Amino acid sequence: MIKSLFLSVMLLTCLSAFSQDSKTCRAKKSSEIIKVFDKGMVLNDKFKKSVGGPDKDEYQRLRKEIELYDEEVVMPCVRRASQLMAKHADTVLMHKLMELAISHENSADETISYAMGKLFAANPATVERALKEFPINGRKLIAGSVQTGWINVKTELSPTLSKSRDERLKRLLSSVNNAGSVPSSGAGKDSSLPNVSHKKSTPR
Repeated sequence: MIKSLFLSVMLLTCLSAFSQDSKTCRAKKSSEIIKVFDKGMVLNDKFKKSVGGPDKDEYQRLRKEIELYDEEVVMPCVRRASQLMAKHADTVLMHKLMELAISHENSADETISYAMGKLFAANPATVERALKEFPINGRKLIAGSVQTGWINVKTELSPTLSKSRDERLKRLLSSVNNAGSVPSSGAGKDSSLPNVSHKKSTPR
């Protein structure tokens, strides 16, 4: 009982510190956050298409535009999305966050991967289920994001939980790398864990 309570307080404290990072997301609902993510992906796709093109001025303009939008709008909303999904499972928002992770594989910002690592620590089954909805190349990018985030998250957890998630992540990565199905072993959430819920590189 005491151990479970301590773990809950520790995870909620870590999540609070994550969510209070400088900028604030103006979107409060998941539907509003999804619109923010969609715009961020459109801007980033335009930037990536400009890389190596003849118009250097356009490249620089798009680079500044996406970097500013990401910093001021997208990443604060990634943190907000993590908060929302910490309280209530949201498969649509989770799917959109994974789409964002794929789109932003050229970015050095680790906010998305950190959020993915947090969500995997809290509820790996939800992450695994959402991962099934993507083709194998997308799965590999998302799994890589989860792995990167997990490296930064695992030090915040108890040794027992960290070991459990390590083993589960290894199975997930093995399955994805071998183009197999996402493993479904495990009951979903650990009973001891509550629903809790930074620049990666076309280099920018």
